[in-house]
Amino acid sequence: MKKEKIAITTAGRNLASELIIHLDVEDSSSDLKSKIKLVIEKLEEFDQHSVAFPANELGEIQKVSAALVDVLQDFSGKTDIEVHIVLNDGNMVQTFVTCLESTMSGDQNPSMLSKFAGYFGLGGKSPVRPKRHIQISNVSLKATVYIKVFAQTDQSAKNAIRALENSLESAYQEKTVDDDLIKDLSKPQIDELQQILVSSGVEISLKKNLGRIKITGLPENITQALQEIYTFLRRTEEMRYAEEHANLVSEMVEWSYLEVDIDGEKLIEYPRQINLLLEQAVRNNKATAEFHDDQGNKYIVDFNSYEEYLESNPSEAVKVIRRNKLS
Repeated sequence: MKKEKIAITTAGRNLASELIIHLDVEDSSSDLKSKIKLVIEKLEEFDQHSVAFPANELGEIQKVSAALVDVLQDFSGKTDIEVHIVLNDGNMVQTFVTCLESTMSGDQNPSMLSKFAGYFGLGGKSPVRPKRHIQISNVSLKATVYIKVFAQTDQSAKNAIRALENSLESAYQEKTVDDDLIKDLSKPQIDELQQILVSSGVEISLKKNLGRIKITGLPENITQALQEIYTFLRRTEEMRYAEEHANLVSEMVEWSYLEVDIDGEKLIEYPRQINLLLEQAVRNNKATAEFHDDQGNKYIVDFNSYEEYLESNPSEAVKVIRRNKLS
């Protein structure tokens, strides 16, 4: 395809398109009509059914609209490919429609003029106006983007890469979060936080000894990442407080259950978090307390009978004992 001055690549993972076609619109060896026509021919060759042209990248709107009408006239009745024009703002849309209307007004093919007028709401009114279908795609930005640059010379490629780098540097921002809670994060907690931030599309640098997290990315992604960090740190703080509370209560009160097996009876202490849960339930005058094991099984402790049983099997109950360590 080098002779045709066109490059075709597969689309990235975050794009709905199957292919990306790269045109050298600055090449003067062929006009815009020929370039658009070549794209449609390649689409048929690769068995594709639709294409979207970024109008602002093709050149002047007047020339784009004229070339588009000429190409679609040539392919009228010969292809089923849908052609979409991407316009960045309302002013560009109005300019494009005006140019398109002007181009079609001098056209000698009344059927084509009527067809285009129907597409863009120009000309006379038709008995039935087709409904518009608007699709909004959610695109998830990742922290890593791979860009291929196609150019005729090495210098042109270097200039394009430099322009991209400058554009990205100006768009990206840095934010720093300083919090003493970061110093106390465990390795699993740090891994969990980094995993959460992957979906935010930012780069993260965490210095535990300084209690500092630095994030780099686009402004909208940084906003999301900051919210994730603050939520995570507050949740970590609450968990640490709950753990300290559980440790304090376990020094004053011990809850246990009487396990019976072939070796006889054995008194087994509840984990500290469940110990806290049972003590809080009793102090709040609740009739029962509930908790789950690692497999999701639900257990119920009845404070009237001081028994614990599996919800799915109430007949198999064990005795529960509360011991005050301070007395």
